[in-house]
Amino acid sequence: MFPASQVNQLVASKIGDVFTNNVNTYVNLLTATPVSVFVTGPVIRPGQYAGQSSDSILYFLKRAGGIDSDRGSYRKIKVLRQNRVIQQIDLYDFIRYGKLPKLALKDQDVILVEQQGPMINVAGKVRNPFRFELTQRNALGSELVNYALPLAKVSHVGVIGDREAARFPSTCRIKILHVFNLKTVTKYFLMMTCMHKYMIYKYQAVIWDRHISRFVSKLNCMIY
Repeated sequence: MFPASQVNQLVASKIGDVFTNNVNTYVNLLTATPVSVFVTGPVIRPGQYAGQSSDSILYFLKRAGGIDSDRGSYRKIKVLRQNRVIQQIDLYDFIRYGKLPKLALKDQDVILVEQQGPMINVAGKVRNPFRFELTQRNALGSELVNYALPLAKVSHVGVIGDREAARFPSTCRIKILHVFNLKTVTKYFLMMTCMHKYMIYKYQAVIWDRHISRFVSKLNCMIY
């Protein structure tokens, strides 16, 4: 498959192989190839949608109403062709770096949004106090640090979570967080905050905002 920018050169070359004298060619691509693509998985309106082969998966996800923020994954999206995976897409790469894989969709392709992965909520002295999806259940804290971007003055981290059917609190230095194993938990709340020597914190409330996936918490803190 040749990109549209090379069509004129390709046609001129092929015609020139047959007609060698006094032949001029010009080719103009008027329309892209229409395709019909299925969007399925945890999206608002799964179904079959029409578009162009040059349209990105973002176009088709938008046509399907977007990803269900309570169930769908922004990091595990597959494009299937004839029941085979031809592309895996992580939208965090697009959100952070503006990168999307180059892919020409074909008729009857399927865009599959997978189930949401483990979620971590970050609040406190960070540039991005949001809820983040991890790609694997035993991810390290360094992945979370890259997304949350704690402020330079942050020295310690407070952790609240449910592990093995028991709630546990924990604190550690920010440097230790990079190698902290974010194991499987049913609920996991990570509070990143500045702390001098000791911190006493009381978890009060969690408020979910479905539309922007923000994590809001109230903490009573006392620093000695």
